[in-house]
Amino acid sequence: MNIRRVIYFRARGSKLMRFVNAVRESAVICVGQRLRNEEYTGQIFLYDLEHLKSLAKEFGIELFLDAKSGQMFKVLKYRMRYGILLGFIFFVFFSFYFSNTVVKIEVSGNNRLSTSQVLSVLEETGIRKGVFIPSLDLGKCEQDLKLMLNNTGWAGVRKQGGRIIVDIHEIDDTPTTVKKNMPCNIVAGRDAVIMSIEAAAGQKILKPGDSVTKGEVIISGIVNNTMYDSVVLHSIGNVRGLYTDEHTFVQYFVNNEKKFTDQKIRRYLDFFGLRFPLFIGNACSVPADYSEYTSYFSFFGAELPLGTVNCTYDIYQMKDIVYTSDEAAELIKQKIQRYEKNFYSGCVIKNVKKDKKEYDDRIEVRVRYTLEGDIGVEKEIFMK
Repeated sequence: MNIRRVIYFRARGSKLMRFVNAVRESAVICVGQRLRNEEYTGQIFLYDLEHLKSLAKEFGIELFLDAKSGQMFKVLKYRMRYGILLGFIFFVFFSFYFSNTVVKIEVSGNNRLSTSQVLSVLEETGIRKGVFIPSLDLGKCEQDLKLMLNNTGWAGVRKQGGRIIVDIHEIDDTPTTVKKNMPCNIVAGRDAVIMSIEAAAGQKILKPGDSVTKGEVIISGIVNNTMYDSVVLHSIGNVRGLYTDEHTFVQYFVNNEKKFTDQKIRRYLDFFGLRFPLFIGNACSVPADYSEYTSYFSFFGAELPLGTVNCTYDIYQMKDIVYTSDEAAELIKQKIQRYEKNFYSGCVIKNVKKDKKEYDDRIEVRVRYTLEGDIGVEKEIFMK
């Protein structure tokens, strides 16, 4: 059995004898040599083929390769076929595995709960990256999620390919409105002077210009019909009132604050939640604000559990920042503007009175606001 790769060749040309002598004198191993009818034939090993071609070119010889033999040719031929087959098998396995393995977890509907809190609870229920999805009881995970997360009225867990999608519905601690089918009054949410009343349903108890205390009924849900019978309904209306509010703003002359000095970026390779550092040394050994985001690789549109984690460290030092009186006053002014924008955006500021006091270590500004805004609050009527 011939294992090595053998080439059968024929050679023709005007300088054939000079070519034959050159082959015999060279390091080319040539067996089965024949010279007849102005044609030279023989057999060489594959690794001598280039040398034979160079000699043929040197003497202007026309070279023909008739056949090849050797078990290595067959091995290589089948290796190519098996490679394609193995590649196909790998592709099928790859597609099946990653479509049934948790590659990514997406959380939506969480406003008060952080995504990290939800992911931590999910991990306790068995849902985490790299888990085989058919082994999960998603219905039980939903029930566990509702029990383990506070103020969660409903939770949905579903799979989409290699993604686990979690929908959270949070319950408010104190509902701001009463259900539409429940009888209710509209009462004052604060002490105020009524500026206007619009009642689409219910009976007005007070009128514009009246003073009202917090909790006092303005629009009643108990009304009398033409037959002098009492009817209880859900009051609907809008009440605007004039009221005051007060807040004190403080700014110290010396504040211990963060002073950002540098930024360091570190990268990790993420594989099924496991992180492998792509750097040498410590990530960051000094105080810093940290943030990160992960970029996952994709294959034919499917996201893989392989990606890079980009971690940013904003390095800072805590330093005492000294402000002058004017600078402290400007900072308080900015605080007042932010407060008004955040808390009084739905109101009309009618009047502002400021009382500024300066001490050895700080400035205090007490601001008294006169505001016009909605003061009506729905309050359920409890029937006996």
